[in-house]
Amino acid sequence: DEALVERLNYTVPAKLAALIRGHVGPGHKFFTAVDLGCGTGLFGAEIAGNCFRLEGYDISDSMLARAAAKKIYNHLGRADLSLPPEQSGLFGQPRRADLVSAADVMMYLGDLKAAFANVAALIKPDGLFAFSVEKSADDTGFELRPSLRYAHSETHVASELHAHGLETMATEETVIRTDAGEPITGLLFLARRG
Repeated sequence: DEALVERLNYTVPAKLAALIRGHVGPGHKFFTAVDLGCGTGLFGAEIAGNCFRLEGYDISDSMLARAAAKKIYNHLGRADLSLPPEQSGLFGQPRRADLVSAADVMMYLGDLKAAFANVAALIKPDGLFAFSVEKSADDTGFELRPSLRYAHSETHVASELHAHGLETMATEETVIRTDAGEPITGLLFLARRG
């Protein structure tokens, strides 16, 4: 947490939570929120006060242990978003979440089809999906950067959302962190299931 927030100026959790609250109101409570790629729980800590139930999933057992230490999640589990929904390991019944989040997750996936299929399987009608990507200068799709993180174009992401029954509500371009002292520009998305 210290390395991300203090040395890399990582700001996605707070900015993503602010984007969500800007659309639903600061006092809105989600019945079930699912934090995909929850890591150590940085985004969970930002949104927990707006949730009756908060679930977190990550591919790393050590990250899940750190998230558990924060005592903000009602359920934590191991899942792999790069796999189809029936193989990903997501817990519980489908269509249960009125908020799904993925803060700083899509950068580790080039092709977003499986991740968005998992979101589509989780999210209720009218549920929200909030996530971040690194912004690509190439408007046609995604690219692998020297940092070994992927960058995605806004057009490509919006097209993939639409293909999975999700409608873009808002996007925000912002600096999401630094890398070797240089600012990294990202896009925050807020989408809704129709």
